[in-house]
Amino acid sequence: MSIDLSRVRITGPLAIFSTGFADELTRLGYTPGSARLQLRLLAHLSRWLAGQGLGTGDLHANEVDHFLLARHSAGYTSFLTTNAVQPILGYLRCLNVTPQPPPRNVAIGPVEAILERFRRYLTFERALANESAHIYLKAMRTFLDSRVSPDGLTLDIENLTAADIVSFVVARCPHQSLRGRPEKC
Repeated sequence: MSIDLSRVRITGPLAIFSTGFADELTRLGYTPGSARLQLRLLAHLSRWLAGQGLGTGDLHANEVDHFLLARHSAGYTSFLTTNAVQPILGYLRCLNVTPQPPPRNVAIGPVEAILERFRRYLTFERALANESAHIYLKAMRTFLDSRVSPDGLTLDIENLTAADIVSFVVARCPHQSLRGRPEKC
């Protein structure tokens, strides 16, 4: 049983993948109603990409987060998590038209773990542009690296004080510009 694509209008960079995606949903056993919901999500993502001037090759985790935030801000109440877009991303990744996610089996240290949480906070919850988030992350990495134990396995953040932060800023960022961009951090 194939899915009736005439009930979902898809425009933008993902439109050319709609028939194949519908076939994949059928192959995976999606009911027609569930498949239609996924196709509507594909349609929304495609329109959003077009509106942002982006293509399929730009669907990195940051952009997916921005799409979901835009979806939430627009008043949508369902399909607001990364799990909701996994069928779409999985299909597009199999076609090699969308970036693969970073490998999960790579061990990350305490600095990387905190930076990733901070990045997601900046880009998803605060809706900062990638360039702005990068500036904050660069400064935060320098600060966190100064707090790593000699063995490199733990961060000394439990004993962190305001004086520690002030000392770091005074010592490392004396050339902070008025626009908030660190010049030497």
